[in-house]
Amino acid sequence: MKRIGPLFLLGFLAPESEGLAGKLVSRAPDGPALEVAAAPAQAGASQGGPAVQGPPSTQGGAASRPSAKPKNPQAKIELAIEDSDTRARMRRAVDLGLRYISRRQTEPDGSITMAGNDPAVDHRAPFAVTAIAALAYMADGNSETRGPHCSQLKRAIDYIVGKANFDPDGIGAYLGADGDMLSRMHGHGYATLALAEVLGMGGRAFGRDREEKIQRVLTAAVRKIEMTQGDSGGWYYKPTKDLEHEGSVTITLVQALRAARNVGIAVDPEVIRRAVEYVRQSQVKELALADSGAFRYRLQSHETSLALTAAAIATLNATGDYDSENIDRGIRYMLKELKSPTRENLNWRLYKFPAYEQLYLAQAFLQYRDFDLFAQWYRREVPRILNRQKIRVLENQQEEGFWDDDPFGSVFTTAIECIVLRMEDSYLPILQR
Repeated sequence: MKRIGPLFLLGFLAPESEGLAGKLVSRAPDGPALEVAAAPAQAGASQGGPAVQGPPSTQGGAASRPSAKPKNPQAKIELAIEDSDTRARMRRAVDLGLRYISRRQTEPDGSITMAGNDPAVDHRAPFAVTAIAALAYMADGNSETRGPHCSQLKRAIDYIVGKANFDPDGIGAYLGADGDMLSRMHGHGYATLALAEVLGMGGRAFGRDREEKIQRVLTAAVRKIEMTQGDSGGWYYKPTKDLEHEGSVTITLVQALRAARNVGIAVDPEVIRRAVEYVRQSQVKELALADSGAFRYRLQSHETSLALTAAAIATLNATGDYDSENIDRGIRYMLKELKSPTRENLNWRLYKFPAYEQLYLAQAFLQYRDFDLFAQWYRREVPRILNRQKIRVLENQQEEGFWDDDPFGSVFTTAIECIVLRMEDSYLPILQR
């Protein structure tokens, strides 16, 4: 049965957590809810070995990552890539990538250094990049109290919390750093998402006072999102209600609201309803057009892209829509674009925003009801990702690895690729299938 109408809001009307460290409820598109642990399994006998083979780095003597198995023994975990050699390479690539990110988290406030001599950086957004780096740490199983990068994650969260600019009435708060003119509401969305995810993974394990501090900032960040929604149902770059609107900002903020709702933060269902309508209206529905099924940059715009379409589908998924006609049309457009001969011959760096596109393609395919589509895409993409990583030997003979083929720089790209490499067995609650 198709999910239509108010059921799109199911995820916002019914909590998906019990407290801040409780169980998540994963609803299969066409089946009953399955109870699963807040972190997916690292290993299982039916999978032929570890989810990502090989032990994680334990530099600095940090504790190992948490592990949990599905509580429903009937639940089958499908993996697109089961080859042990490939998974070992994925494990190593993530370890080297997170080491690269952590070595650039050198600012006293916990933020990521945007190296001035990094030739890959055309656009500098240190606040958003620090939030995305925090998500990369968590995707690999790090929490504030466990994992080889727990201290770096805690410092990144401290930085985000410290950049909460509260309104005079104390109700709303804009998350953003002075001098960062690019992150804006994109950065606010990624930071809100990071705060929600760290609560979902850590809960009370790091102490009631800290939990309440993060929760207070997260709640105020959610209120700011609600306050700044425009009459169109979308959002714009500035932390104010605006007549302007833009699809990629809207997408980031809706995912943040879903993650916040998952950890018990109240979210206004009317805000979500209007945002869903905005996203739906941005889709090209005219069958005669070459980009039929794609999603527009903004309402009434003629600009569409594969990246925006994948991100829009991921956003609709976040609101509980997994199999509507909007989703199916978008998936058909994505498949057509991915098969384009022009695209196959295009250098990856020449895409407009390649890492952003890859992140949302992975999410859109992963959540689609036909897992084979994700598996086919992922099996093709993973070797490309691994082959593009650059390895560097450090003075202490340790290695680090990075990707630098996106205009937002090597830290941003490396964080995204680490998230994508952990996509199908990610610890991030928002990415669980």
